[in-house]
This record gives sequence, C-alpha cells and structure tokens, in this order.
Amino acid sequence: RDRYSAQRSEPLVTMVMRDRFDHALVQHAQGLGVRVITGEAVRGLDRSVDAHGGSVIDLHTDQRRCTARAVIVADGATSPTAKLAGFVDDRQIIPALECEVWVGEADFARLQDDPRFDMDAIPHGYGWSFPKRDHLSIGVALFQKDDGDKTALKQHYQRYLQALGIQEVLRTESHGFVIPVSLRQGSLCQGGVMLVGDAAGTADALTAEGISNAILT
Repeated sequence: RDRYSAQRSEPLVTMVMRDRFDHALVQHAQGLGVRVITGEAVRGLDRSVDAHGGSVIDLHTDQRRCTARAVIVADGATSPTAKLAGFVDDRQIIPALECEVWVGEADFARLQDDPRFDMDAIPHGYGWSFPKRDHLSIGVALFQKDDGDKTALKQHYQRYLQALGIQEVLRTESHGFVIPVSLRQGSLCQGGVMLVGDAAGTADALTAEGISNAILT
C-alpha cells in the first residue's frame, strides 16, 4: 500500500473524554448566565400561537412546565424531543460499539501517539483507535445494518483488537450506541423548534464523527 504523510502547524484532531468535555460545556454555559436543569425528562411538547401570531412552545417535564418562544433540540441520536415535536426521522442510522481499553505498557507505548481510522478493518464498516491520557478508545461501526448487529459488532471488535496487535487487555469499559450519518430531509426548524447535532443528523458521513458538526450547528 502507498503511504501518505503530512505535517501541520496546528493539530489535526483533538482527543477528549466525552464526560469531561460535556461538563466543561455546561460550566461554560453557566458562566454565561444559563440556568441548567438536570434530572428531568421532557415528556410532552405543545405548540400554540399568541395574540400577536408568534409561536409559543410548552415543554412538559417530569416536574414542571416550561414555556418558550423557541426550543433548540440537542438530545442526541435518538432525540425523543424531535419525536414529540413531530419531525419525521428518515436519517440513516448505523450501530457502533466503543470501548475504553486499558492495555499493557508495551501495547500502549506502541499505539499512544497514533489516532487511527481503519476503513478496511471490518466488512461494511470501519474501526478506530484513539489514544487518551492513560488508555485507548477503540471502536467499530457498521454502515450496513442487519438483525445480528450486536453480535456482529462484538465479533468485529475482537477481530479489530487482534488486527491492532494488542496482547494485553487490563480493563475494558464498553458502550453501544447509534450514529445518524445523514441529515433529516426537509426543514430542521419547524414551528419554533430547531434540531442540531445528532438530533438533526449532522455527523460526518465518512468518519461518523459528530462533535465537530454538532458544535457548528
């Protein structure tokens, strides 16, 4: 295979732990005066029009009713709020499995400096290995869904570990999820409700990376 290399003055990618990144975003929002309410799920959404013809949106949570002129929906790939608002879901959804993997010193030393996208790692999908401070984030995703997605993902993941040459796994924390890799058709803003990020389907269609486009939206 031909190899291509390039050098840049600025980092091409930045690695973060998602929980810390999300916490930093919340803290930043609070610093700007945003009131953050946690521990409540949105159970209902109603639209109405005021006396001046403007949109009024009522959100019903487990504990309260909130009234707003506009609602920005950023509740992820499954987006229950988008369903409540009546958006049609015609996005292409792909399954993925990611694991936080603590490996032996020799394996980590070999892989800690090289973020990887291996587009030929598995049939109809790809694998990735992202180095973090003291471990690796390793995952696989399938662009072709089938009834055995969960089993297939686990098998592909194990094969990908072998392809990476990992000899010693000390600890693993795994989680499955889905990624929308195509935009919803039609308007992403209807009746005062706007979808952003995975709720809209803005993940990159090639790499399935979603945070960058979510921030832009």
